[in-house]
Amino acid sequence: MNIVIRWCLLAAAWICLLASSPSLTAQTDSLVLLYPAGGEIFYTNRDTLVTIRWSGVDDTTKVKLEWSTDQIQWNIIADSATSLRYDWDVRGLPLATTYRVRVRQVRSPFASDNVIYTGHTGPVFDGSWSPSGDRVVTVSRQPHIWDAGVGGAVPLVTLPSNSVDHSSVVWSADSTRIAAGSADNTARTFDTRTNLLEYSLPHPGSVMDVMLDPLSTRLFTSASDDRVRYFQLPQTTPNNTFTPTSTLLEMVVSHVGDRVLTCVDRGARVYDISGGLPVQFNAHQSGTLDGSWSPNDSLICTIGGDRTIRLWNAATGIEVWNAIDDREGVRCVEFSPDGSLIAVGMSDSTVTIWDPATGNQVASYGGHFSQVTVVAWTPLSDLIASAGVDNTVRVHDVRTGRLVGSYLHSANVLTAQWSPEGSRLLTTSDDQTAVIWRVREITLQGDTSNVFSISDPPPAYARFTATGDTINLGDQTTITVSLEASYNLDLADIDSVEFTLRYDGTMLDRLSSTQPIVSEADSVNHQIVTFQAIALPTSDAPLFTVTFRGTLGADSVTSLHFSGVRQMGPGSPIPIGTQSDSILIRGLCRAGGVARLYNPIGVPLQIAALPNGTGVMVDLAESGPTKIQAYDLLGNLIWADVADDHEIRDRFFFRELPHAITGSGVLFVVTTPTQMTSLFLPGGR
Repeated sequence: MNIVIRWCLLAAAWICLLASSPSLTAQTDSLVLLYPAGGEIFYTNRDTLVTIRWSGVDDTTKVKLEWSTDQIQWNIIADSATSLRYDWDVRGLPLATTYRVRVRQVRSPFASDNVIYTGHTGPVFDGSWSPSGDRVVTVSRQPHIWDAGVGGAVPLVTLPSNSVDHSSVVWSADSTRIAAGSADNTARTFDTRTNLLEYSLPHPGSVMDVMLDPLSTRLFTSASDDRVRYFQLPQTTPNNTFTPTSTLLEMVVSHVGDRVLTCVDRGARVYDISGGLPVQFNAHQSGTLDGSWSPNDSLICTIGGDRTIRLWNAATGIEVWNAIDDREGVRCVEFSPDGSLIAVGMSDSTVTIWDPATGNQVASYGGHFSQVTVVAWTPLSDLIASAGVDNTVRVHDVRTGRLVGSYLHSANVLTAQWSPEGSRLLTTSDDQTAVIWRVREITLQGDTSNVFSISDPPPAYARFTATGDTINLGDQTTITVSLEASYNLDLADIDSVEFTLRYDGTMLDRLSSTQPIVSEADSVNHQIVTFQAIALPTSDAPLFTVTFRGTLGADSVTSLHFSGVRQMGPGSPIPIGTQSDSILIRGLCRAGGVARLYNPIGVPLQIAALPNGTGVMVDLAESGPTKIQAYDLLGNLIWADVADDHEIRDRFFFRELPHAITGSGVLFVVTTPTQMTSLFLPGGR
């Protein structure tokens, strides 16, 4: 269980490793990433493919392309790209402003890349990485510090301690301290700056396990007297001692270092270092063999001799879910560093992967020949290492289920721990060796881009305007429809627009337009015209023109209105605005106080009698309710009628007069909503 807490300690050195590890940082050898270089913004509606380009190698040289938004988790774009360019499909990638791409020339690890330490005189019970990843410490009969890149039988340093079995060791997160537990009933800490003994902490029995909190000042120990002790260094006497009242099987400290889980043969207990009653969990029927804290320390997963896996609340002891292995049993358990998965080493030689949110098993990896007693996650939670009494170490990629590698000792594997950057695996064994296995590929040269973005397009906007004018009655004017005050149209998926415009047919007579008309209709006094769709420019520009003649004066004011703008294209419609300037028509519409009505070509309204004298024909200049009345010579109303809807739309109607009123003179009066005109028809016609 040392691996759980040690992951937290390793995380503190991550930033340092980014600057020092050749497999994680951008190199400036001959391989150079040309594009993207950084600063680009790729929009989800436009940039479906990004062409990655590089130089400095032959166009047949295979390179590995990857992307990341945090420079920690790298995702593969292509394993073996060639031709100095690669079209990267970015559809479906998450939005972020911190994207980077890197290109690397890599090779698979060789056996010669592994580092083997042979200078031990007994089983190697434990090992630990320095936070920088450049050294390791192992314990057998004594604690030894080794160069992480150089194997052999001679360590860099043998730390001062009695020559007895040392069961556990840990390197502090701040890199200044190493703690070790030994069979001479002593826990010791060593100053890594001087390699001298720092503190010696006596116990009443063999010290089985040691752990340090992230600040490296709290030391936790478990001893053969079945007690857990907490020391606040530099004090060498316990600040607190926790007694579970039964055989202690495992000790696991929370990531923060404020609580300790004890796994015993009668359940599990969670103790707060400040004291008080423990949280008890007694669901396991046959002892709690191992446990693991979730990364936020809110949950604990334990396994028991009753073959069960149980997840429970660390603050209340309330069980969340449980599962049972129907075959042989369970041996070890480990939460992934990101909290998304739980790995369990099984007695049946498999590793099972569980979803802590649902309690469902999501994967199982075989290949071992005996029980699995060690499981270890990479800091990125993407690889799981397993080992046990069959002398083998197996590594699986949990994203693909692929076996990444299998590694062999000549005796039982006792511990496994990933390097801080997650590319190398340190294992210790009963065969008196410790080995650093190079698991991930080795970077020969590479380069990494600066930050760029993948974003949804910013909001776009378009405003359409129609110009105005001041003209005299009967004159012509050309009105321009334009795109103005627009922005981001190049990022909008709108290809074209279709305009429906409206104008007052009593005031304006349309003569021509530069854009073809697809439909036209009348509505009371208005003409409604739909023009053929026009391509939408990406910047402000005139679109088309319409030419009119003014047909109603007396300072009449009108305009070319937008009734509708239909947007066409693969994208969602964008916000638009419209604006129509006024058209002022000047001219004499009234003479002698009598209204004069003009038709659509600017000619005064005519009321004409047919040659046979039986009726009148009315030519209208507006579409609206119209009535006709007949008066005799004494001014009496003798007949009246109105235009029907069809006649109003046509702006023309004919009426045959009753025979009784055609014998003498008749005055006809035509009235519309805005004007009036009259005609006298002499009798006898």
